Amino acid sequence: MMKKVPPLVLFATLLTSVSSCGPSPLPDPDVPPEGKAYIDILQINDFHGKMVRDEESKDPGIARISRYIKARKARNPDGLVLLSGGDMWQGSSASNSNKGKLVNEWMNLMEFDAMTLGNHEFDWGIDNIKAIKEEANFPFLGANIIDYETKERLDFVEPYTIIERLGFKIGVIGIIGEDQWEDIYSQYVVDLEFATPVSYVQELSSTLKEEKDCDIVVLSMHEGHGTSYINQYVNMVDVILCAHDHETYLSNEKGVYVINCGVDGHHMSAIRFEVDLASKEFNVIEDETMYTPDDYLYEYDADPDVDAWFKERYDTSIDKEVIGRLEDGELSDTGASDLSVLAIYDHVKNDLGYDVVYAFDTRAQRGTIYEGDITYERLYKVMPFDNDIVILSLTGSQINSLKSGNAFYRPEKITFESDKTYLVASSNFIAYRMSENRNYTGIPNFDPATQVVEYLEGTYPRELVKSYLKEHGSVSKKDFSNFHFSDFYL
Repeated sequence: MMKKVPPLVLFATLLTSVSSCGPSPLPDPDVPPEGKAYIDILQINDFHGKMVRDEESKDPGIARISRYIKARKARNPDGLVLLSGGDMWQGSSASNSNKGKLVNEWMNLMEFDAMTLGNHEFDWGIDNIKAIKEEANFPFLGANIIDYETKERLDFVEPYTIIERLGFKIGVIGIIGEDQWEDIYSQYVVDLEFATPVSYVQELSSTLKEEKDCDIVVLSMHEGHGTSYINQYVNMVDVILCAHDHETYLSNEKGVYVINCGVDGHHMSAIRFEVDLASKEFNVIEDETMYTPDDYLYEYDADPDVDAWFKERYDTSIDKEVIGRLEDGELSDTGASDLSVLAIYDHVKNDLGYDVVYAFDTRAQRGTIYEGDITYERLYKVMPFDNDIVILSLTGSQINSLKSGNAFYRPEKITFESDKTYLVASSNFIAYRMSENRNYTGIPNFDPATQVVEYLEGTYPRELVKSYLKEHGSVSKKDFSNFHFSDFYL
């Protein structure tokens, strides 16, 4: 059974690098026992573009993460492998504004060895992934990302990569969870399939061990630890690095460590193998840091070179702009979703003049809006998704089926008649959502050819909330505790 554990204590060599007086010297190399060497595997995942240190969220930002990576490399300069488990690009204005290109440039700077693609790498479509791939100095992995028609693996991803360190060969297999296809705007992946990954891992692990003579095989999977396949994977590989579910945990399953470092760069996963230079046998150093403690990277030394590099490439002044205020408390992700649908309704009704009676969207916002001034940076982190707004003509039956799990706003109490048609506003993510068999499932019996009244390309909920706040100045948490956002009278 998987078990969460408290963060482990770091070695003294790393603890001494934290300082309030500027960056401390990087640590000296670790000295392994005679005839031995260390192979370190270090991974970050679900970074979501959090390039800037954030006091509210405790995001460390790339200057501190970079210093930590450099410290780990200094400890083992010839034996460290640096990986990403995916979902690196999407999630902040610093990254979204260039569709992940700046994060990729930072990964080049830090000399990443490979990245497993996550579901959010697809948030701007396949062509964007291909464009960034052309500039990446490391492979994109996705063994089970295949063409829906031909069943062939896509030509811009690799099933695995082999990395050589200290005379040892480390094979890294990358996969994505098969159920994550439905977490992406369907039109971007309609030609793709995320195939069941078990057979791919089994075949590739055999290939790496038996044909490619790999000494260690790593599974980097953009999938959480709860997958039913874990017990099969542990018989195939030497370590499993998870992602996607934003949790921090480690467990030892039949001698194979399963690790996840959470979200937003707050932690990094690490595993150290002590290898015998003659026999090439290895074992895990169990007192090694498996992931960094809470707030450790947030308080770490900032790397001045990386900080200067970032400031040359991105102007953070737009992020610091105050766009409004929140009074009377804070809005959780649920309350932020309510604010989003209110802004959608206001724009479609009052700015565009559509006589909509209802606005709805997923409850998929990503954080808390705190009481007081709301900056654009905070709003962007809470509402990072570039989902277009759509105006729809839906039946009462369709609307009634959507009340569970979604956020919505209506100006007055209304009972929807099943066969009557109503004008509503939503997002393309819900409207065009499909199952893997290519049936529309976001809205039951949806027909885009007849039910899409207008598609507002480039109109995102986040920007509508920004406009709404600028117009009204402030909102109160109390405004979201009434029938407008309740399904009791739906």
